[in-house]
Amino acid sequence: MSGMAIASLVLGIISIPSCVCYGIPSIVCGILAVVFARKADEAVANGLAAPNSKGLAMAGRICGWVGLSFGLVYILFLIVVIVMTVIQRP
Repeated sequence: MSGMAIASLVLGIISIPSCVCYGIPSIVCGILAVVFARKADEAVANGLAAPNSKGLAMAGRICGWVGLSFGLVYILFLIVVIVMTVIQRP
């Protein structure tokens, strides 16, 4: 197993529920998950990691993208709520 693939999966999983922390941890963990998944894929392609690490890297990449998108949507939601609150004041 590749350490990068495992790190990618763990960070990808963490990025999904962390979107409720104002979205910032979700974005950071999601980006790191995608980067680590790419590094794990390169290690598998170069023969430096076991071939079964590719599945973990793919799962980490998918979870990372989902967490990243949840974080961005949550930040956009917060911006809209803040703007609507400011506009509503008399």
